[in-house]
Amino acid sequence: MLREPLRASSCSEYAKITGIPITAILSMLEIYIHNEDIILEPTRDDLYLRINNCLGKCHHHHNYFPPNIWTLIRGNNSLEDAERYYNIFKTLKFMGWQVEGNNKKIPTDRNHQRPLFGLTIHNLTIPLVIFPPYQELAQRDGILSKFLKINNNLVALLIPEDTLEKYIAHIRAWMKNNNIADFDILLLEAPSFNPIIISTTDGSLEPRMVAITNLPERYT
Repeated sequence: MLREPLRASSCSEYAKITGIPITAILSMLEIYIHNEDIILEPTRDDLYLRINNCLGKCHHHHNYFPPNIWTLIRGNNSLEDAERYYNIFKTLKFMGWQVEGNNKKIPTDRNHQRPLFGLTIHNLTIPLVIFPPYQELAQRDGILSKFLKINNNLVALLIPEDTLEKYIAHIRAWMKNNNIADFDILLLEAPSFNPIIISTTDGSLEPRMVAITNLPERYT
């Protein structure tokens, strides 16, 4: 919890990493749980530890617990939404992506709003927008426009299964209608999250599938 706070968030994850039984972990944290410095949050699949302070500081015993991913995600999200986002986080990591959950490293949009996650590719962290409505992509003041001239004009969109063609059509419309130049969009379609790039740099706007380990040099 102290050395690698973003590595685990649930009791089962801490138990797997440390080899310590869940009951023993809860016993070790009992005083912090009792004083609500750490909040236990049960979901359908696990029992999560939420650090009960945005700074991760326990008031009663002056011990510092950096926020884990669950705490960062939970924010203003409901328990159900937080569980869904956390499962997305875990799946992306399992698929080989370096997912950034530390919001200080994730670029903001033009309205200074920061996505929940980012993807670190080589040395660059780009914003990841989760399941944006494809109907809004082509709007002049929509999601994509908010990231123009931000973070080297790179943004990643995580999209639902079997929606790729709809997203591509609306992205092309946005690029053409707004005369967009020098902008790359990385599409990750569930459930595989294999990257597909749509770029204005070659003028074709044709989507290209690439491997995670072979992304273009501009992602450095």
